[in-house]
Parts: sequence; structure tokens; C-alpha cells
Amino acid sequence: MKKLLILCLALFVVVSCGKKEDDKADSDATDHAHVSPEGTPPGEPMAMIPGEEFSEMERLADAKLNPYFDENASKTELAVAPGERFDLYVFAEYNKNYPMSAAEYRVILPEGVSILASTNCDSTILQFGNPEGDFMIAFHCSYGPKMWLVKYDCSADESFTGGKIRIGEGMALRYLGFAMCDESKTLIRAKPGEAVLRAK
Repeated sequence: MKKLLILCLALFVVVSCGKKEDDKADSDATDHAHVSPEGTPPGEPMAMIPGEEFSEMERLADAKLNPYFDENASKTELAVAPGERFDLYVFAEYNKNYPMSAAEYRVILPEGVSILASTNCDSTILQFGNPEGDFMIAFHCSYGPKMWLVKYDCSADESFTGGKIRIGEGMALRYLGFAMCDESKTLIRAKPGEAVLRAK
């Protein structure tokens, strides 16, 4: 238990320190990292990082956090009726030569959709936060190239008319990405993904 608490604290410190360095760099240059795409409510930014702002290592790692509606990561579109429940998987995807051990993200849901429960992958060591705010998960070192991190049990209510489910940066630490398995837990920013949810 003590080792888990230490790991949890270390992960939080690493991500926090990495974010502070990013914030300092952003204050010296024009900020292109936060763009609200069409359909995203005000105050709900997503991390949209132009390719040239990724480091060479981040470009090689080619990390992504994507939502899918199935365990095989093949369905990015789904039609649901009001009151219907469905599964949503958040997948970590990256170059197998850059193993990862932790991730941070936020799930941005369309109006009328809510998360009822969640199931973590078997590799999970520790998690904290909430998926719609700022969610962090530590897992056993994984070489990818693709693995699901969390499965969410979701429901569409009577007001649901369709929309997109997006993966964005966490609201507290303003980070979307991974920590590698190396000793210094190198931070690798990820590209956000989205899936289309239609009303039947």
C-alpha cells in the first residue's frame, strides 16, 4: 500500500512539474495548443497541438488517446436511442518503441450523455480523478501499440439528440498525454481523438 501511495504521489508530481514547464514555455510564445473545435461549449478546451509544436520524441512516439465503442477499437460511430446504455472505451495508442506507464485525459461528452460506471484495464496500478474533469491512470509498463485503459458504461437520456465524444486535456493540470516507463517518467503529449454518437 505504501509503495502505491508513493507511486501515486510521484506520478502527480511528475505531471505537475511537466505542466509547469509547459506553462512557462507557453507564456513566452503565442499559445496554439488550446483550440475549441466547432461544437465544443465555451470553457471546454481540447488540446489541439499543431504537428510542429511536438518535440521530435513526441512525433516519433505518435501517441494518441482515442474513444471507441468496442473492445477491438474498430467502431468510432454508434447510434443510440434515448434511454439506451452503451460502452465507451478509451484507448492508448503509440509507437511500440516508446513504452508508456501512465496517462492523463478528460472525456468530453455531448449533452444528454452520462457515465454510469467504469472498468479499468487489468494492467491498472492506480487511478485518480474523474473522467469528465481530470483523470490520471498508472498502469504496468506497456509497449502498445494499442490498449484500452478504461471502459465506461454510458447512457443517453431523453434529451439526447446526437453529438461527438471527445478526449481532451484534463481541466486541473491542463495535460493530455502519457508518462513513459523510463526512470524520469518522460512526458509525451498525445493527440486527442473523437467518436460520433448519433440519435436513433
